[in-house]
Amino acid sequence: MHFVIVSYTFPPSKGIGGRRWAKFSQHIAKKGHEVTVICANNCISTEWYEKEFPGIEIRLLPKCYPEWLRGYTKTFKEKILYGIYTRLINPLIKQNLFDRGYAWRKSLLNELEGIHRNKPIDVLVVTGAPFSLLYYGAEFKMRHKEIKYVVDFRDPWTWGGYYGIPAMSAFKKRFQEQLEYKTIEISDMVCCPTEHMLNFLKEKYPAFSSKLYLLPHAYDPEKFTSKVNSGKREGFIYGELYMLV
Repeated sequence: MHFVIVSYTFPPSKGIGGRRWAKFSQHIAKKGHEVTVICANNCISTEWYEKEFPGIEIRLLPKCYPEWLRGYTKTFKEKILYGIYTRLINPLIKQNLFDRGYAWRKSLLNELEGIHRNKPIDVLVVTGAPFSLLYYGAEFKMRHKEIKYVVDFRDPWTWGGYYGIPAMSAFKKRFQEQLEYKTIEISDMVCCPTEHMLNFLKEKYPAFSSKLYLLPHAYDPEKFTSKVNSGKREGFIYGELYMLV
């Protein structure tokens, strides 16, 4: 079978989103399936991908998203542009400017069409955030109903506290709700990494509960040595400290 995985973030990017499907893609390939990954270009040579992901075809697309729109402004001009886009333009449009994939629609759909023509896609997996990519995957599924479409929620979409969602106007939030509903409706399978997210989705979309599945984060057991029982029990606590003011 031919699996196509769309993951905006992918190694060598350090984000957990990329590592999640980097592991899954490698093990799918080890099972004998053909795997193609579409991700944002991190300006890394193709030789690096060939070494780290042998047998997996990597398709790189331009990010089409300026770093300054993420708040990482370096110059006075970028600060001005950030203010214009976030305060003046963002309230006037229904799209979410804080979704890094919103400008990827044309390039992603064109890339998927090209892949499908040369080597028919059996399973399309799209992971989000960016959540706009999940809907673009649904658009491709509507064009090609023969493929199986798997949606992977790494983070909460409309019910989350990031990606500008909490500060959205009712108009913009309603548009995101419509995209989320349509994406789940069209998909063949919806995955998420935690039981909390899974239960929330089942309560929110009871009509689609049969297509909702738990897919926890993975690790590669080959990279861990066997546990040696020394008779001692050790533990550690980790987390983050915050100062309340």
